[in-house]
Amino acid sequence: MKNYWKKQGITESAIKNFFEIIEKKQVPIENLDHTLREMAKHYKELMAKVATLSSDDPKVAKLREQAKQALDNGDFGQAEQLFNQASELDISAAKRAQETANKRLVSAAESLAANGELKMTQLAYREAGEYYERAAKLLPVGNDEILASYLNKAVYAFQYVSLYNQAKPLYERSLAIREKVFG
Repeated sequence: MKNYWKKQGITESAIKNFFEIIEKKQVPIENLDHTLREMAKHYKELMAKVATLSSDDPKVAKLREQAKQALDNGDFGQAEQLFNQASELDISAAKRAQETANKRLVSAAESLAANGELKMTQLAYREAGEYYERAAKLLPVGNDEILASYLNKAVYAFQYVSLYNQAKPLYERSLAIREKVFG
């Protein structure tokens, strides 16, 4: 059996941990062989997955390497903690990146809306409506008042040049947003 474990790339520490898990889970002796083989299969898949993990954040990469070492040492609890820390770092970075991206999208939408105003000034209503509509599409979730405003401006511009089929769905969407926001 020991050769089987080595072929699977399982360290003696991990084997010890497997038996501790089996004892804790109270696996009946008649299921021992099947259960150990199942655990070995999952462990091998885990180690293959861990080998493919990468990150451009050196802190996350270091935590994952430490987790791999913990797995090699059979310290599953430590590995779990390290993977959780790596995950939290990535989540935090992703949230900051999303906040930055959302601010940039709002800024881009404001520029498009400014072009809508420019086209309104030039009496180019169709183009104005198109700019407002594009601005509305760019806005991230959570900017309902601004979204309703851009939609209304697009409606006004499209109605001015009798593009009622383009205006109607935008008006309905704007109305629904305003009812949700203002009651």
